[in-house]
Amino acid sequence: VVGKRTQKNGFYQAFEYSYGELTPGWGGGVCQASTTLYLAVVQAGLKIVDHTAHSTRVTYTAMGEDATVSDTRGHEIDFSFRNNSGGMVFLAAHVLTDPSNKKRLLCEVRVYGLDLGNTHYELETEIVEKLAMPTEPEYIEDTKAKYVTYTDEEKTVIEASEGFVVDTYLCTVTDGVQTNRVKIARSTYKNRAARIYVGVTPRGF
Repeated sequence: VVGKRTQKNGFYQAFEYSYGELTPGWGGGVCQASTTLYLAVVQAGLKIVDHTAHSTRVTYTAMGEDATVSDTRGHEIDFSFRNNSGGMVFLAAHVLTDPSNKKRLLCEVRVYGLDLGNTHYELETEIVEKLAMPTEPEYIEDTKAKYVTYTDEEKTVIEASEGFVVDTYLCTVTDGVQTNRVKIARSTYKNRAARIYVGVTPRGF
């Protein structure tokens, strides 16, 4: 719906993860918008049609609560939902200033529709498996001198981390009592080996 993430389409540059490395890209950070929308509509009880979690955990929400989108690398990843409420639904999206930190911005999505009465929806997540942290780092020759130049130099661009398999449940709460709990997603966040760039140019003497 929002089109390709390009400068021509009005997107700005921001940092994004590319193959595990943080690099600037047009429309970087767009997944925070799709994640916020996902959290809003799933808690409004609307049907999720297409949802994919990130391959590695993100910092702005809990594991099992994110939704990624992508229009690059030869394949598209989308997030979509269906209005199954039986009435009209309106979405309102805003960027707000964080009351606790005036330099920080927050994304807010509100869903307006039929009154749910004494019922509301909550998300619960559960770690079902931990994937061990790799012990051997990945060494890459920095032939373009992006991080380091000389053979006695090295730069760690990704720290080693463990992975997780997480189940997400949609819980129906009526009059303060949980009346239903359904698994709606299983997300796998990969473990990662440390990635270290090493220089390829001998120092002159």
